[in-house]
Amino acid sequence: FEDGSCDALFVKNYDVDARIFNHTVLSHPTAFHSLAVGINSANSAIFRLLGGKGNIYVTNHPMDMIPDDGEADDDGNIIQNLIVAIFVGFAISVLSASFSTFLVWERMNNAKHLQMVSGVHKLLFWVTAYISDF
Repeated sequence: FEDGSCDALFVKNYDVDARIFNHTVLSHPTAFHSLAVGINSANSAIFRLLGGKGNIYVTNHPMDMIPDDGEADDDGNIIQNLIVAIFVGFAISVLSASFSTFLVWERMNNAKHLQMVSGVHKLLFWVTAYISDF
């Protein structure tokens, strides 16, 4: 689009003879006008493709925001967001610590040494260790 009004236009199929126009317009969700302007730009391009002169114009009037929609989320959830952040941090630390417990157990019991003495090839040992981790 020449005016840069939408983020992306993916054209799947434009068949002028059958008048089939299959496309996807991706717009930025924070700009209230971008979806309407993006669709309008795509429709104007189709109109010009069909031989029309001029443009299609659009007017967008988004609904007014109710005070409960935006203001309550910003002020009332600070403590709840803090608690969630603490628990997520705790969960991530426990998860990362769980990966090292097997390595410590293996070092204490000399499991690798036992398998190497038994004749297991090193490549086979590391491949099975990698597969068992996932």
